[in-house]
Amino acid sequence: MRNRLNILYQFNEKYVPYAGVSIYSVLCHNKHTPQICIYIMGENLSKDAVIMLKHLVTSYHREVVFINTKSLVEKMRELDLPTYRGSYAANMRLFLDEVLDESVQRILYLDSDTIVVAPLDGLFGLCMQDRAIGMVLDSLGYSHKKQIGLTDADDYFNSGVILFDLSKWKKENYSEKIVRHIVKRRNNYPAPDQDLLNIVCRNDIFRLDLKYNYQPIHAAFSDKLFWRIMHPAVYYDVTQIEESRKDIVIYHCFRFLGEFPWHKENLHP
Repeated sequence: MRNRLNILYQFNEKYVPYAGVSIYSVLCHNKHTPQICIYIMGENLSKDAVIMLKHLVTSYHREVVFINTKSLVEKMRELDLPTYRGSYAANMRLFLDEVLDESVQRILYLDSDTIVVAPLDGLFGLCMQDRAIGMVLDSLGYSHKKQIGLTDADDYFNSGVILFDLSKWKKENYSEKIVRHIVKRRNNYPAPDQDLLNIVCRNDIFRLDLKYNYQPIHAAFSDKLFWRIMHPAVYYDVTQIEESRKDIVIYHCFRFLGEFPWHKENLHP
Protein backbone atom coordinates (compact mmCIF):
# COMPACT_ATOMS: atom_id res chain seq x y z
CA MET A 1 0.00 0.00 0.00
CA ARG A 2 1.29 3.46 -0.88
CA ASN A 3 1.35 6.00 1.93
CA ARG A 4 0.60 8.93 -0.35
CA LEU A 5 -0.87 9.45 -3.80
CA ASN A 6 -0.26 12.72 -5.66
CA ILE A 7 -2.82 13.23 -8.43
CA LEU A 8 -2.76 16.08 -10.94
CA TYR A 9 -5.58 17.51 -13.05
CA GLN A 10 -5.64 20.42 -15.46
CA PHE A 11 -8.85 21.84 -16.88
CA ASN A 12 -10.85 24.99 -17.52
CA GLU A 13 -14.32 25.93 -16.30
CA LYS A 14 -16.04 23.95 -19.07
CA TYR A 15 -14.62 20.66 -17.79
CA VAL A 16 -15.34 21.13 -14.08
CA PRO A 17 -18.31 18.65 -13.96
CA TYR A 18 -16.35 15.89 -15.71
CA ALA A 19 -13.17 16.50 -13.71
CA GLY A 20 -15.31 16.32 -10.57
CA VAL A 21 -16.55 12.87 -11.56
CA SER A 22 -12.99 11.71 -12.26
CA ILE A 23 -11.74 13.04 -8.90
CA TYR A 24 -14.66 11.32 -7.18
CA SER A 25 -13.63 8.02 -8.80
CA VAL A 26 -10.08 8.41 -7.44
CA LEU A 27 -11.33 9.10 -3.93
CA CYS A 28 -13.83 6.23 -3.96
CA HIS A 29 -11.36 3.55 -5.02
CA ASN A 30 -8.41 4.59 -2.85
CA LYS A 31 -10.00 4.97 0.59
CA HIS A 32 -7.34 2.68 2.05
CA THR A 33 -4.51 5.08 1.15
CA PRO A 34 -3.35 7.13 4.18
CA GLN A 35 -2.80 10.35 2.21
CA ILE A 36 -4.09 11.65 -1.11
CA CYS A 37 -3.42 15.10 -2.49
CA ILE A 38 -5.33 16.35 -5.53
CA TYR A 39 -3.45 19.09 -7.38
CA ILE A 40 -5.56 21.19 -9.74
CA MET A 41 -4.10 23.42 -12.44
CA GLY A 42 -7.21 25.35 -13.37
CA GLU A 43 -7.77 27.94 -16.05
CA ASN A 44 -10.36 30.63 -15.29
CA LEU A 45 -12.18 28.54 -12.69
CA SER A 46 -15.16 30.27 -11.06
CA LYS A 47 -15.44 30.70 -7.30
CA ASP A 48 -18.39 28.29 -7.27
CA ALA A 49 -16.33 25.65 -9.06
CA VAL A 50 -13.48 25.98 -6.58
CA ILE A 51 -15.89 25.71 -3.63
CA MET A 52 -17.56 22.58 -5.06
CA LEU A 53 -14.25 20.86 -5.80
CA LYS A 54 -12.90 21.70 -2.34
CA HIS A 55 -16.02 20.29 -0.72
CA LEU A 56 -15.75 17.08 -2.77
CA VAL A 57 -12.13 16.39 -1.80
CA THR A 58 -12.33 17.47 1.84
CA SER A 59 -15.48 15.39 2.37
CA TYR A 60 -13.14 12.39 1.96
CA HIS A 61 -10.66 13.99 4.39
CA ARG A 62 -8.15 14.51 1.61
CA GLU A 63 -6.02 17.47 0.60
CA VAL A 64 -6.64 19.64 -2.45
CA VAL A 65 -4.20 22.22 -3.80
CA PHE A 66 -5.22 24.77 -6.42
CA ILE A 67 -2.10 25.85 -8.29
CA ASN A 68 -1.95 29.45 -9.42
CA THR A 69 -1.49 29.18 -13.17
CA LYS A 70 -1.54 32.87 -14.12
CA SER A 71 2.25 33.03 -14.45
CA LEU A 72 2.28 29.88 -16.58
CA VAL A 73 -0.40 31.23 -18.92
CA GLU A 74 1.49 34.50 -19.22
CA LYS A 75 4.71 32.61 -19.98
CA MET A 76 2.98 30.60 -22.70
CA ARG A 77 1.56 33.77 -24.23
CA GLU A 78 4.96 35.45 -24.23
CA LEU A 79 6.51 32.42 -25.91
CA ASP A 80 3.60 32.33 -28.37
CA LEU A 81 2.97 28.68 -27.53
CA PRO A 82 0.01 27.08 -29.33
CA THR A 83 -3.32 26.68 -27.57
CA TYR A 84 -5.53 23.61 -27.89
CA ARG A 85 -9.11 24.48 -28.86
CA GLY A 86 -8.52 28.00 -27.61
CA SER A 87 -7.21 27.03 -24.19
CA TYR A 88 -3.75 26.82 -22.59
CA ALA A 89 -4.98 24.23 -20.07
CA ALA A 90 -3.72 21.25 -22.09
CA ASN A 91 -0.14 22.54 -21.98
CA MET A 92 0.08 23.33 -18.28
CA ARG A 93 1.34 19.93 -17.17
CA LEU A 94 4.40 20.39 -19.37
CA PHE A 95 5.61 22.94 -16.80
CA LEU A 96 4.46 21.31 -13.57
CA ASP A 97 8.00 21.15 -12.18
CA GLU A 98 7.94 24.96 -11.97
CA VAL A 99 4.93 25.06 -9.65
CA LEU A 100 5.15 21.92 -7.48
CA ASP A 101 6.95 21.61 -4.18
CA GLU A 102 10.29 19.78 -4.16
CA SER A 103 8.80 17.12 -1.88
CA VAL A 104 6.59 15.81 -4.72
CA GLN A 105 8.70 13.12 -6.38
CA ARG A 106 6.06 11.09 -8.24
CA ILE A 107 2.72 12.40 -9.47
CA LEU A 108 -0.01 10.95 -11.68
CA TYR A 109 -1.64 13.20 -14.23
CA LEU A 110 -5.22 12.28 -15.24
CA ASP A 111 -7.36 13.80 -17.98
CA SER A 112 -10.79 15.02 -16.89
CA ASP A 113 -12.44 12.29 -18.99
CA THR A 114 -10.85 9.41 -17.06
CA ILE A 115 -12.61 7.12 -14.59
CA VAL A 116 -10.61 5.21 -11.97
CA VAL A 117 -12.21 1.86 -11.11
CA ALA A 118 -9.52 0.22 -8.95
CA PRO A 119 -6.78 1.16 -6.45
CA LEU A 120 -3.78 3.03 -7.83
CA ASP A 121 -1.16 1.41 -5.58
CA GLY A 122 0.18 -0.83 -8.32
CA LEU A 123 0.68 2.06 -10.72
CA PHE A 124 2.47 4.26 -8.18
CA GLY A 125 4.62 1.32 -7.11
CA LEU A 126 5.95 0.54 -10.60
CA CYS A 127 9.65 0.62 -11.33
CA MET A 128 9.92 2.95 -14.32
CA GLN A 129 13.49 1.91 -15.12
CA ASP A 130 14.80 5.45 -14.61
CA ARG A 131 12.42 6.90 -17.20
CA ALA A 132 11.00 10.40 -16.76
CA ILE A 133 7.39 9.54 -17.57
CA GLY A 134 5.17 6.49 -17.91
CA MET A 135 2.41 6.38 -20.55
CA VAL A 136 0.15 3.94 -22.39
CA LEU A 137 0.40 3.53 -26.16
CA ASP A 138 -2.23 5.42 -28.13
CA SER A 139 -4.80 3.29 -29.95
CA LEU A 140 -5.51 5.83 -32.70
CA GLY A 141 -2.30 7.77 -33.29
CA TYR A 142 -0.69 5.78 -36.09
CA SER A 143 -1.94 7.75 -39.06
CA HIS A 144 -0.03 10.92 -38.20
CA LYS A 145 3.23 9.56 -36.75
CA LYS A 146 5.08 10.39 -39.95
CA GLN A 147 3.47 13.82 -39.97
CA ILE A 148 5.20 14.70 -36.71
CA GLY A 149 8.51 13.13 -37.62
CA LEU A 150 8.18 9.63 -36.13
CA THR A 151 8.53 6.33 -37.97
CA ASP A 152 6.14 3.38 -38.01
CA ALA A 153 8.52 1.57 -35.67
CA ASP A 154 8.42 4.34 -33.03
CA ASP A 155 6.15 4.10 -30.01
CA TYR A 156 3.38 6.72 -29.88
CA PHE A 157 1.79 7.33 -26.48
CA ASN A 158 -1.51 8.77 -25.25
CA SER A 159 -1.15 11.71 -22.86
CA GLY A 160 -4.44 11.21 -20.98
CA VAL A 161 -2.64 9.33 -18.19
CA ILE A 162 0.97 10.23 -17.34
CA LEU A 163 3.03 9.03 -14.40
CA PHE A 164 5.76 11.60 -13.77
CA ASP A 165 9.09 10.92 -12.07
CA LEU A 166 9.72 14.57 -11.29
CA SER A 167 13.33 14.04 -10.23
CA LYS A 168 14.18 12.63 -13.67
CA TRP A 169 11.96 15.20 -15.44
CA LYS A 170 13.83 18.05 -13.72
CA LYS A 171 17.23 16.43 -14.18
CA GLU A 172 16.65 16.23 -17.95
CA ASN A 173 15.17 19.75 -17.99
CA TYR A 174 12.25 18.64 -20.15
CA SER A 175 10.12 21.75 -19.65
CA GLU A 176 12.87 23.91 -21.14
CA LYS A 177 13.56 21.37 -23.90
CA ILE A 178 9.88 21.45 -24.89
CA VAL A 179 9.91 25.25 -25.04
CA ARG A 180 13.09 25.26 -27.16
CA HIS A 181 11.57 22.70 -29.51
CA ILE A 182 8.40 24.75 -29.99
CA VAL A 183 10.28 28.00 -30.57
CA LYS A 184 12.69 26.35 -33.02
CA ARG A 185 10.25 24.23 -35.01
CA ARG A 186 6.93 26.12 -34.85
CA ASN A 187 5.14 22.98 -36.03
CA ASN A 188 1.36 22.92 -36.01
CA TYR A 189 0.97 19.56 -34.28
CA PRO A 190 -2.46 17.84 -34.46
CA ALA A 191 -2.33 17.04 -30.73
CA PRO A 192 0.10 19.66 -29.39
CA ASP A 193 0.88 18.48 -25.84
CA GLN A 194 0.71 14.77 -26.70
CA ASP A 195 2.84 15.12 -29.81
CA LEU A 196 5.43 17.22 -27.96
CA LEU A 197 5.83 14.61 -25.23
CA ASN A 198 6.23 11.87 -27.83
CA ILE A 199 8.87 13.83 -29.71
CA VAL A 200 10.91 15.57 -27.01
CA CYS A 201 10.82 12.69 -24.48
CA ARG A 202 10.91 9.95 -27.12
CA ASN A 203 13.62 7.82 -25.51
CA ASP A 204 12.61 8.46 -21.92
CA ILE A 205 9.03 7.10 -21.76
CA PHE A 206 8.17 3.93 -19.86
CA ARG A 207 5.45 1.86 -21.52
CA LEU A 208 2.56 1.31 -19.08
CA ASP A 209 0.09 -1.55 -19.39
CA LEU A 210 -3.08 -0.80 -21.34
CA LYS A 211 -5.16 -1.29 -18.17
CA TYR A 212 -3.96 2.09 -16.92
CA ASN A 213 -5.44 3.95 -19.90
CA TYR A 214 -8.11 1.69 -21.38
CA GLN A 215 -9.36 3.42 -24.53
CA PRO A 216 -12.81 3.42 -26.23
CA ILE A 217 -11.83 1.57 -29.39
CA HIS A 218 -11.25 -1.62 -27.38
CA ALA A 219 -14.81 -1.47 -26.09
CA ALA A 220 -16.24 -0.74 -29.53
CA PHE A 221 -14.44 -3.35 -31.61
CA SER A 222 -13.17 -6.88 -31.17
CA ASP A 223 -9.41 -7.27 -30.97
CA LYS A 224 -9.41 -9.01 -34.36
CA LEU A 225 -11.28 -6.12 -36.00
CA PHE A 226 -9.04 -3.56 -34.29
CA TRP A 227 -5.93 -5.16 -35.74
CA ARG A 228 -7.50 -5.45 -39.20
CA ILE A 229 -8.50 -1.77 -39.26
CA MET A 230 -5.54 -0.18 -37.50
CA HIS A 231 -2.77 -2.75 -38.28
CA PRO A 232 -0.35 -0.87 -35.97
CA ALA A 233 3.36 -1.53 -36.40
CA VAL A 234 3.89 -1.05 -32.66
CA TYR A 235 1.19 -1.90 -30.10
CA TYR A 236 0.12 -4.35 -27.40
CA ASP A 237 -0.51 -7.83 -28.73
CA VAL A 238 -3.89 -9.57 -28.46
CA THR A 239 -2.90 -11.41 -25.28
CA GLN A 240 -1.84 -8.16 -23.60
CA ILE A 241 -5.12 -6.50 -24.59
CA GLU A 242 -7.13 -9.43 -23.23
CA GLU A 243 -5.22 -9.41 -19.93
CA SER A 244 -5.71 -5.65 -19.52
CA ARG A 245 -9.44 -6.01 -20.17
CA LYS A 246 -9.69 -8.39 -17.19
CA ASP A 247 -7.98 -5.93 -14.84
CA ILE A 248 -8.86 -2.39 -15.93
CA VAL A 249 -7.72 0.34 -13.53
CA ILE A 250 -8.45 3.51 -15.53
CA TYR A 251 -10.96 4.04 -18.32
CA HIS A 252 -10.12 6.91 -20.65
CA CYS A 253 -13.43 8.10 -22.13
CA PHE A 254 -12.08 10.47 -24.78
CA ARG A 255 -14.14 11.65 -27.73
CA PHE A 256 -15.17 8.70 -29.92
CA LEU A 257 -17.11 9.04 -33.18
CA GLY A 258 -17.39 12.73 -32.30
CA GLU A 259 -19.08 12.10 -28.94
CA PHE A 260 -18.25 12.09 -25.24
CA PRO A 261 -20.07 9.84 -22.75
CA TRP A 262 -21.82 12.87 -21.24
CA HIS A 263 -23.45 13.91 -24.53
CA LYS A 264 -27.20 13.33 -24.58
CA GLU A 265 -28.20 10.08 -26.32
CA ASN A 266 -24.57 9.41 -27.21
CA LEU A 267 -23.26 6.18 -28.76
CA HIS A 268 -19.97 6.23 -26.90
CA PRO A 269 -18.87 2.64 -26.11
